[in-house]
Amino acid sequence: FLWNQFSLSGLYSEETIHISYGYKFSKTSLLRKFALGTSLKYLSHSFTKTDEAYNAMNGITATGDIDTVLLGENSKSALDLDIGLLYALTKKYTIGVAIKGLLGPNMAFSSDEDKLPMKTRIGVSHKTLWMILTSQLEFEQGPTGETDKNFTVAAERTFPSLNKGDIAIRSGLTIGSRDYKQITAGLSYKIN
Repeated sequence: FLWNQFSLSGLYSEETIHISYGYKFSKTSLLRKFALGTSLKYLSHSFTKTDEAYNAMNGITATGDIDTVLLGENSKSALDLDIGLLYALTKKYTIGVAIKGLLGPNMAFSSDEDKLPMKTRIGVSHKTLWMILTSQLEFEQGPTGETDKNFTVAAERTFPSLNKGDIAIRSGLTIGSRDYKQITAGLSYKIN
């Protein structure tokens, strides 16, 4: 279960509720190398109707007219679904595929269409005793209608301690369509 909420001083808010389930098949099953997961999501966003709704803007000047967008529907909610599958090739190698936004809900406030894009991710990981190396390819329909493609490589290294807790560092690099570039880094401490 996960609940996220984002708000801008009462003017705009978003809320997402996830109910998730994962299942790893037993070691005696024919499907023992597989694991499945799904997440049902409730998505909601809204904005407060302000005085500006009654005085539309035309560029930089007020027209005194009603703004039909700001006076229209001011909230929208929908359900969405994510699914995923993992397959353990060996004890060290795992491949996976995930589809996010499977239902493609329309989150437009008006009669227009503003469907959330479906994302498909395919990845592989290599795990050693103290390190994990991963790579991922992601496909998503971009704002122009073309398919955006992003490629990510990442690594995590754990420094274990017998009595003080484990420290881990991680970093990732993503490059993709429309000159997308991202570098991430992180640090964690796990208490024993």
